Amino acid sequence: MESGPMLGQTEIHEIAVGLLDVLAYLHGRAPPVIHRDIKPSNVLLRANGTPALIDFGGVRAWQPRGAAGATVVGTFGYMAPEQFAGQAGPTSDLYALGATLLHLVTGHPPSDFPFDAGRIEIPDDLPTDRPLADLIEALLRPAPRDRPSTAQAARDLLTNPAPRKATQISTSHSMPAAVAQPRKAVFGESGEPRFVHMGDPPRDPRGEFRDVYRNLMHPLFPARRAWSDAEHVFWIGFVGAASIVTLGGAPAVYGLLLRKRRKKYDDLFRHGLFTTGTIRSIPGADIGMSTMIKYEFEVGGTSYLGYMQQPGEMARYWSASDTVAILYDPEDPSRSCIVYR
Repeated sequence: MESGPMLGQTEIHEIAVGLLDVLAYLHGRAPPVIHRDIKPSNVLLRANGTPALIDFGGVRAWQPRGAAGATVVGTFGYMAPEQFAGQAGPTSDLYALGATLLHLVTGHPPSDFPFDAGRIEIPDDLPTDRPLADLIEALLRPAPRDRPSTAQAARDLLTNPAPRKATQISTSHSMPAAVAQPRKAVFGESGEPRFVHMGDPPRDPRGEFRDVYRNLMHPLFPARRAWSDAEHVFWIGFVGAASIVTLGGAPAVYGLLLRKRRKKYDDLFRHGLFTTGTIRSIPGADIGMSTMIKYEFEVGGTSYLGYMQQPGEMARYWSASDTVAILYDPEDPSRSCIVYR
């Protein structure tokens, strides 16, 4: 299908329904069968126009999370975020189908679209009808729990769309519905922490990911704050007052904290390998206090737990089961950290 002629809207609808029926069959086996590499080049159109999935070389029976032996299979741009951690389930195939449909509708591969907010940013002017556009948006949600849970549920979105309310907020290229609009302020930018794909090392702290580096090294004064302008002004005033009262002792303590964080995380930032992980727990905390985030990721079929101290305000945006970006030491994966921008 990748090398065939451009398809019309009716044909794309029929392909979407046909592939969802195929996935409903595969995922309905006991245990469910996961393809893991759905993309245009792995879809053939029969003479009667119905689609067929090919290349089952990466197929596997579904295993519960935490099962040993998982490997990363898929194609960048089409594979779901959780597959970077070796985790794949029925909703991972649905994500890949959404990326495939986006390619068919626009003529552009998913990698051509911005990914700054931790998800493919879908233009709000897709050249298709609203039911198909809504289906693509639903299938491409980054968290598996936010996608349709089954192929049948996804099929219903397309064939039996719910009436749209006049007040419904649409997902746009510039403002995905799942991401809060950052606020520009005198003291920097505030808003929801964003997923970032770190690519391959080495990385320059003053280069493309300099904001990620600052977020990692400066818990009180990051490039992106999880707290409001008013709270930030309060803490600047508090630190200033503490500096005077302690005769410079407070800045010295904070400087010691920065040196410890650089010693712990600088090499990970520069040379660590990138993967994705899942938050296991993130206790809430009072404003200005820190919280210890527990997260899990997988390397070579082995699961690792990590712990990282972050401002307590992160609990406003992150919760258990959310996907986060991870850097880890390839020689000792137990050394790791969460990064964001």
